Amino acid sequence: MPFTPVQPRTLGPELRERFARRRNRVLARASRSNLGLLGTGILGFWCWDWWLDPVGAQQTWPLRLLLAGLCFSAILWIRRLPESSLPLTYGVLFATCMLGVGYGTSLLDGGLVHGTAGVVVFLAVLALYSIPPKLYLLTSGIVLALLAPLLHWHGVDPRELFNYAVYHALFTWIGTTAALMLMRQQLKVFLLEQRHAEDARTDPLTGLYNRRLVYELGPRQLDLARRQDLPLVAMLIDIDHFKRVNDQYGHDTGDRALQAVATCLRETLRGSDTIGRIGGEEFVAILFDATLDDARRAGERLLAAVRAIRLDGQPTVALSVSLGLAAMDVQTQQ
Repeated sequence: MPFTPVQPRTLGPELRERFARRRNRVLARASRSNLGLLGTGILGFWCWDWWLDPVGAQQTWPLRLLLAGLCFSAILWIRRLPESSLPLTYGVLFATCMLGVGYGTSLLDGGLVHGTAGVVVFLAVLALYSIPPKLYLLTSGIVLALLAPLLHWHGVDPRELFNYAVYHALFTWIGTTAALMLMRQQLKVFLLEQRHAEDARTDPLTGLYNRRLVYELGPRQLDLARRQDLPLVAMLIDIDHFKRVNDQYGHDTGDRALQAVATCLRETLRGSDTIGRIGGEEFVAILFDATLDDARRAGERLLAAVRAIRLDGQPTVALSVSLGLAAMDVQTQQ
C-alpha cells in the first residue's frame, strides 16, 4: 500500500471511504464540548454590544440568546446524527451563527467597523473542525453571498461592507489553508496506521497473509462453514527441495522463487480464498465453500503454474510443490 499520497483523491475507493469515516469519528468525539464554548462566546459578545452601543444592544440580545441556545442544544441533538452527516451539520451550524452574529453586529452604531474580526473568527474556528476543504469554501462563500446583500439592505455603509468582505476573504484563505494542512496531517497518520496494520497481517516478502493472521482466520472460517453447512478444504503447499535452491543459487534467488510461487497461488486460487505463508517455504490456502474435487482441480492448476515458473537470470531453476488437502466432512462436520 503506498504511503506517499497527501490527497484523499489519490487513494482507492475503499481507503478513501475509510479515511472519511475516520475524520467523521474524530469530529464526533472532539467537537461537541466546543459547542458550549461557542455558545458562551456568543453570549459574551453581548457585553461588547452593550459597551459599544447600549441602545443597539437592546436589539441584539434576543438574537445572541437564540444563537447561543442553538449551540447549547446542539450538544444534545447532534450526537444522535449519523457520523457521515456531521461535516455538513457543523458547516450549517457555523454558517447560521456567523450570519446571525454578523447581522446583529450591523445593528450597532459602528458595529462592523469594530466587530468585523469577531464575525469572521467563526471561519477560523471552523477550519479546526475535520470538514472537507471544499465544504469549508462552500460554507464561506454562501455566508458572504447571503450576508453582504442583507447588510447592504440594512443600510450598512459601502466602505464598511467592503472592509468586511476583505476580512472575510482573508480569513477564508487562512481557514482553507488550515483545513488543508489538518486534512493532510490526518491523512499521513491514517496511512501510517494502515501501513502498520498491513505489516502486522501480511508477510513482507510475498504479500500473502502471515502465519498469525492465517491462524486467526482459519478457525473463524471453519466455524462459519459449520454453521452454514458449507464445505471447506485446507490446502497445504510446500516447495520441493527449497533448501537446495537457496544453497545452490543464493538467497536472493530463493526469495524470488517464493514470490513467484505466491503469485501462482493468487492467480490460480479464488480471490475469496485465504492464502498465507506459514513457514519458510510452506504455504496454506483455506478454500471456503469448496469441495474436495474443487480443491483437486485448483491444485492441478497450481502445480502446472509452478512448473512453468522461469526466474530471470536463473533459467535452470526448476520449481515444484507438494500439496496436501484436508477437507471438512459436511455430514459429520469434522
